[in-house]
Amino acid sequence: MPPKELLGYVYATLVLGPIKDRKISDEEVPETEIRPKQNLEEAQFLLEYIHAVLATTSTSVESKLDEAVCAEIIRIAEKLKSASLMIAMIIAGQSSEEQFGANTQTFLFHALSTWILMRGQRYQVLEKEFFVFALNPHDDALRRVYGMGALEIAAGIQESADAVRLGHDQAVRALMGSIEDAQRFVASHDQSATEGMAQWMAEHTEPAKRASIAFDDLFQGGICNVSRHTRLPALLLDDLSYEVAEETEFFGPGTYSGTPFRTLPARKKPFIKLDGEHYLTDPSFARDSMYRAMLHNLLIRDIGYSDEFKERQKEWSETAFSNVFKDQFIGATILRECWIPPISDPRFPLNTDPPVL
Repeated sequence: MPPKELLGYVYATLVLGPIKDRKISDEEVPETEIRPKQNLEEAQFLLEYIHAVLATTSTSVESKLDEAVCAEIIRIAEKLKSASLMIAMIIAGQSSEEQFGANTQTFLFHALSTWILMRGQRYQVLEKEFFVFALNPHDDALRRVYGMGALEIAAGIQESADAVRLGHDQAVRALMGSIEDAQRFVASHDQSATEGMAQWMAEHTEPAKRASIAFDDLFQGGICNVSRHTRLPALLLDDLSYEVAEETEFFGPGTYSGTPFRTLPARKKPFIKLDGEHYLTDPSFARDSMYRAMLHNLLIRDIGYSDEFKERQKEWSETAFSNVFKDQFIGATILRECWIPPISDPRFPLNTDPPVL
């Protein structure tokens, strides 16, 4: 399916909901004409796979949107998720008790099933607040490499997430406003509707442009277009984006190729580049992978910053908890480090007996 239109279709299933069963004459609507019901968790699971397919597979420029195919894609994604959970149960059931004793099977099942379910078990987070706090130690390095500091980058990430979460509502309002304006213009001129609309578009370029953008947001995945909805620098977006068919590991040979048991590409780079612009297929990627990917690429582009980065990151991570809860810790003594003596230290003889509680 064409990538942008497929994104538009998936988000439409969330906003518009399913096409309810209805009758045409005396016959039921064919299964292929019924939009499948989809909730946010199912959509997020699918959106991560759409990102994976675009990152690993060449797309046909000749393809056209087929709603029946889109509906089948959604159904297959649901089957994949269910089958993966069954596999997790089988793997856990066949495991030995060598690693964790009697709790091995339970531990393994929870680990595998959680790995699967976190695709589609996400919640909105405070993107801007987190990234201001987490990127601030590296503000000068970010400015040196990308020309933008922690505060501006955090605002851009928030804009990208908000565009997806709020984009449909804003697009509908913009489109309806343009339609109403155009209708008033046509009604006030002694012309046909076609002539009146053509003249309105020629004389009202800004409203016409807003209507075009709103249409793109609604039906062609425009709400996911980070290049248009944010002011993030192109170099940073390139570092955080896959080119189409760039990634080779996810569908590569080996066990569980292309399944949720592999690391999906969105965990490495959250954006995908389509027609020269950058798209965020799921706003939750901002929390899941953007922070790690950003620091990883920062170190690649500024190799000399490595030692200083480690010191700053150490200071930030060790003080993060007490800084966040500083109002609760007034007057408290904060212990940041611990020392574990070597086994050979005579002052701390090794005691093999279990502690008595």
